[in-house]
Amino acid sequence: MSFHFDTLKAVQATAVLLKKASDRSHNYTAVIKMLYLADRESHAETDAPITGDRPIALERGPILSCTLDLMKEKLPEDEEQQALWSKYIRKDGYAIKLVLDPGDSELSDFEVQKLEQIFQEHGNKTFWQLIYETHSLPEWQETFSRAENSQIHLRTLLKALNMDDRYDELSTSQIEDAHFAKLFGA
Repeated sequence: MSFHFDTLKAVQATAVLLKKASDRSHNYTAVIKMLYLADRESHAETDAPITGDRPIALERGPILSCTLDLMKEKLPEDEEQQALWSKYIRKDGYAIKLVLDPGDSELSDFEVQKLEQIFQEHGNKTFWQLIYETHSLPEWQETFSRAENSQIHLRTLLKALNMDDRYDELSTSQIEDAHFAKLFGA
């Protein structure tokens, strides 16, 4: 079960982080780690992630699946999402750069503050430091398998956040939200 991924929110969340960087660019591995940490903390504090992206456990730690594909320009089958991303953010080697400010109209004040807090705490760390740090997260340790890129399930994340009791309620809410999004194209 996953939340509804919102490309514009992912663009705006990434832009919030990149605007904090000195030259509006940053290593994309470090950025994807900070986005994961922001989504994780948002879950803990509000019962919902910022981006709605699907978290997966890779060898180098947990990441957000669709956002990483957008960063690496790997969504040729979804030209609309990639075009929206590329309008604002461009890949430059192992970095991504903010080329146009998308604003933050889709982000709540809480989400902007959470992203800024995450950058303040982690923005000066190298991508290797962030990889090692995210390897200590219980949801990554429980999910990671060298054989595949495994989705970090909601139940596993909630267990890691000591929120096991919220699973049934959040699962029902996600099903209703996904149904609404399918019906109305939200």
